[in-house]
Amino acid sequence: MKKKLKYLLIFVLFFTVGISSVSAYPTFTSKGSEGLPPGVTYNWYTETNGHDLCANDGVCKHMYGNWNFYDVQISSTEWHILYCLNLNKDWIQDGHMNSYGSLESIVFTDTSLSQSEKTKRINLLKRLLIFGANVNPTNNKSIEDIMASDTSTRNYQVQLIAMQVLVWEIMEGGRTNFDSVTPTWHGEYSFYEQVVKPNGGSNPSKTGTIYYYYKKFIEDTKNGENVGNPSAFNKNYTLTYDNSNKRYQKVVTGLGEYLDCESNDSDVKTSVTRGARKVLVYTTKEIKASSPVTITCKFAKGTGTPSSNDTELFRYYRFAENPNDNQDMVYGNGYKVFKATFTVNTESIPFAIKKVNTNNESLPDVKFKLGHVQNTAYRGIEIEANSNKNYALKYSGDYTVSEMAETVPKGYERIPDFNITIDANTHKITKCDSSKTDNSGNIVSCLGDQVAVRYSGSTIELHIVNAAKNFQIMKADQKGNAIKGASFEIKDSKNNLVKFRLASGNIYTYDTAGTVTTLYNASSHSYPIALLPADEYTIVEKSVPYPYRLPSNEADCSTKIKIDSNRNLLVYDKSQKKYVNLGEAPVKITNYTTKFTIHKVGHGNPLEGVQFELYNSDKTVQIKANMTSAGVYDYIDDQNSATASVYVTNSAGDITVNNIPEGTYWIKEVNTIPPYVLPTGDGVYTKLEVKIGASGVAINNSYTNNTIEISNTPNSFNFYKRDTEGNALTTGKYKLQKYNKETDKYEDLKLVEVKNDGTYNPNTVIYKVDEENGKIQFTLTKGVATFIDMESSSTYRIIETVAPEGYTKASTKDTATVHIDEYGNASGLLVLIDQKIVKEDDSAFAELIINIQTGKQRIMYAAVIVLVISIIVGLIVYNKRK
Repeated sequence: MKKKLKYLLIFVLFFTVGISSVSAYPTFTSKGSEGLPPGVTYNWYTETNGHDLCANDGVCKHMYGNWNFYDVQISSTEWHILYCLNLNKDWIQDGHMNSYGSLESIVFTDTSLSQSEKTKRINLLKRLLIFGANVNPTNNKSIEDIMASDTSTRNYQVQLIAMQVLVWEIMEGGRTNFDSVTPTWHGEYSFYEQVVKPNGGSNPSKTGTIYYYYKKFIEDTKNGENVGNPSAFNKNYTLTYDNSNKRYQKVVTGLGEYLDCESNDSDVKTSVTRGARKVLVYTTKEIKASSPVTITCKFAKGTGTPSSNDTELFRYYRFAENPNDNQDMVYGNGYKVFKATFTVNTESIPFAIKKVNTNNESLPDVKFKLGHVQNTAYRGIEIEANSNKNYALKYSGDYTVSEMAETVPKGYERIPDFNITIDANTHKITKCDSSKTDNSGNIVSCLGDQVAVRYSGSTIELHIVNAAKNFQIMKADQKGNAIKGASFEIKDSKNNLVKFRLASGNIYTYDTAGTVTTLYNASSHSYPIALLPADEYTIVEKSVPYPYRLPSNEADCSTKIKIDSNRNLLVYDKSQKKYVNLGEAPVKITNYTTKFTIHKVGHGNPLEGVQFELYNSDKTVQIKANMTSAGVYDYIDDQNSATASVYVTNSAGDITVNNIPEGTYWIKEVNTIPPYVLPTGDGVYTKLEVKIGASGVAINNSYTNNTIEISNTPNSFNFYKRDTEGNALTTGKYKLQKYNKETDKYEDLKLVEVKNDGTYNPNTVIYKVDEENGKIQFTLTKGVATFIDMESSSTYRIIETVAPEGYTKASTKDTATVHIDEYGNASGLLVLIDQKIVKEDDSAFAELIINIQTGKQRIMYAAVIVLVISIIVGLIVYNKRK
C-alpha cells in the first residue's frame, strides 16, 4: 500500500546552541503536495537488496505518492523550511521537539556506525546545507506563502525534492562525496534511478528539472570549498614610509576573493580596491618586526545571509516522545566565512658600520652621519663605527653617508660622502655610488671597493676602509664630469716606477715589494694613494677611455707632485715654477675631447650640401667617420668600421667632427653647389692642426676658436663674434690687420662699409679696404662682418679693441686669423669668442671655489687657483681703466 511521504526540504543557516527554552516557538507545520508536482514522474517498484534508498513501500514509508514539506517558525516573523533525516520514520504533527545548535548531536538510524563515519556524514551534510541550495532565505515566509508564490506550482517543490534526496543519500551512506553526480550507491529502485534521472536525466541541459537542481547542488557544494590560495597571504610585509602622505604604507596585491580586510590594531588602517583585488595598508605608528600587526581578509560563500563571524549555523530537531521511532529534522540558512591573514610591520633596518685601515685593523671612535634624501625630517642619524650599539634605520630609500670630519683618526683620510639605496623588505642595499656586484647581481661594494657591503642576518654592515693620510688622483673632463677607466703610473725622483699593493677599499698602498705599477680601475674615477714616502714624483697618465684624447707629448700628460717631510702634498705650478700646497683637495687631472667645425660660406651665406674629404698629414690616407646627424660626424679609432668618407655641410653650412686624435690633417673640398666653383690648385686643401695640451685642445694653434671658415667667394671672408654659448655679440670695436712679411708685423687697415648688392647675406655688414676714406675701427651691428676684394697671397687677422659690455676682451693670441692663397681662396679661424666678466657674486666664480673642494681629500690641479687669481687681477685692472 502506498503511503503518504512526510518529509521536508530546506536550506538557510541559523545558529542556536543547546536545547530551546519553553515558549510559543518554535512551532512546526506541514504543507502536503497533494501528489507529485506537475511533470514529475515516479515509478513504483519493489526493492530486493534491502538498501534503505529505495522507492518501494516495503521498507520506505511512502504514502500515496505524496510529498509533504515542513517548516519551523522561530519567531512571529521568521520561518525556516525543514529537511527530514530519516527514510522510514513518521512525523508527529503535535509532538514536542527538542532543538540542538550542533549537527554533531544527530542520531543515526544505523547504530553500528563508527564515530569517524558519523563525522564524515555530518561534514558532508554541513557542506550541502551551506553550498547546496537555500530554497527559503530569510524572507520571513511560511511554507504556505512559498507554495502560493510558486506560480509554476513546481519550482520550489522540485528544488526541495532534489535537496531532500541528497540529504537522505548522505544520511544513509548512499553518497560519500560530491565528486560526481551519480551517488556512491544507486540501485535499480533507488531515489536517484526512480526520481532524479527520470525527471531531466535524459536532457541534462534542460533547466528547472529535479535532475538539473540535483546536479547543480552537487557541483555548487563541490566548488564551495574551493577558495584558491591567493598570493597575498601567509606572508609578512614591510610598510615603507611615504613622505608625501607622512605615513608608512604598502599596497598588497593578489587578494583573490578575500576583499574585506581589517586590522587587529585600530591604528593600522586598510582600504580595499575590490576591482583590482588589492588592499592599501597604512599607519602613522611604528610597528616592530617582533610584534607585527595581523591583517585578516575574509569573504563569505554559501546560500545564506552573513550576519556574524560564525562559520556554521545549523539547527537539529528531535522528537521528545519516542525519538527513535519518529522523524528527526534539520534546517540551515547558512554561509561559511573564509579567512586568510598576513602580517605587517613598519620598516626598521638594522644597520652597522665597521671602520678599518688598509691592514683591516679597526679604527676606534669614528662616527658617521646618515641623512635620508627624500624624508627631510629624517637626517643627522649618527652611527658610531665598530660599536656594540644596535642601530636601526626607520625608513628605506636613499641615504647620504658622511664620515664626521672631527672623528677621522689622526693620520687618516676622510672618505668622500657617498649615497646608498636601502630596500626595507629585503634588508639589502640595492644601489650605491661606484658599486660592484657578484654573479647574482647583489651589490658587494661601493666607492670602488673602499666600502664593502656585507650582511649579518637582517643587519646591513658597511665595512669602510680609511687610507692613511695622503692624496687621491681624480679624473674629470673639461666640464668637471668624472671619467672612469683612465690609467696612471707614478715615477719617483730617480725616474723609477713606484710599486704598490692594492689594499682593501681599492687603495693603492706604497710597498717596495708590491706588484702593481699601473693604477687602473674601470669602474672608478678616483685613485687613493697611501703611505707614499717623502720625495718628488711625476704622475703620468698612460691611457684614457674613448672619446677622450691624450696629448702625444708625455710632458703634457704629466703632473709633478711632492711629499714633504710633514707628509704634506704639493703640486708643481708651471706658471709660478714652484710647488704649491693647496690644502686638502685631490689631484684633479683633466682630459679633453676634440672638436672642430668647418663653416662653408658664399657671399657670406652658409652653403648647404658642399662636400669635403679629410686626409692625413701627407694627404695619402683618407680619414673616415660615422655621421650621427646632419653635418655632425664622430671619428672612431677603428677606421674599418667607419662608414662616411665624404663630409657634407648641413643647412647652417657646417660640418662638425668630434673625437679626432691629435695630429695634422688636410681638408679637401670635393664638390660645391652652383653658382660656386671648386678652388683650384693647392687651394682645394685647407690645413687642420689638432693639438692636445695640459690647457686643452688647440685647433690651428687656437685654444678658444675651433671653427674654420672656408669661403667660396674669391678674396672674401666673414668675421663672427660670439659668446661661449654661441650667441651673436653686436657691440664692441675691432680692427682688421694685414701681415707684413718684410717687417714681420701686422699693420692696421682702414675700412669703409659697402652697400649690399643683394647677393650677400642680408644679416651681414660688408666692408672693404679704403686707405683714403676708411676708418681703422669697425663694429658688428649684426654680429657678422663680410670683407670683400681682399688681396691674394695674404694673411689677415682681426683684433678686438673694445669688448662688448659685460665681456672680457680677447687677447691677440686668440684672435681671428685668415689666409688667402694665390688663387683667392680664403680660410681661417674667424669665430671670435668672448668670455663673460665674472663678478664676485656670480655663480661662475662660486663654482671655481667649489671645485677646489674643502673636504679632507688632498689636492687639486694648481691651475684652477691661478685662474681664480688671474680673473681677480683682471677685474681690478679693468675697473681701474673704466
